[in-house]
Amino acid sequence: MRFFLFILLTSCGSYQYTNSSHSIVVYKTKKNYDRNVPVILNTEKTMVVSYPDPSDIKSVRPYPIHLKSKYLLDQRGINRNVAFLKLTYRQYSKLKIAPDPNFILSNLILDKDPILEFHIIEKYPPNSDIKRLLNERIVDGVLK
Repeated sequence: MRFFLFILLTSCGSYQYTNSSHSIVVYKTKKNYDRNVPVILNTEKTMVVSYPDPSDIKSVRPYPIHLKSKYLLDQRGINRNVAFLKLTYRQYSKLKIAPDPNFILSNLILDKDPILEFHIIEKYPPNSDIKRLLNERIVDGVLK
């Protein structure tokens, strides 16, 4: 079983981006899934390939950072094959063990196709105010 790599980033005020080697994911969803646990499906969306253990999210719930025009800055390690569970981070963190991937697929998926827009931004300068810079790009229409 694979687990998500959760990256703890601060979401208050401006966010200082300090690692220039990682891609940044900015996305929009059909509905508000900010508090729902993401899982990664295979390309065909027939199998769960990555999901967190409840213990991984007991104390850290890396919600996305809200940007302008309903865009979100990912802090959860999602990709284009993300699906969201019916369970919130709080509910999921109370589970004693992680559900079986087949049970997740059959019973817990809220939306297998939640993404409206998905943008991978390769690099930003270290120590930049990423939230401000991304909001500028959104206003200028350069995410599309």
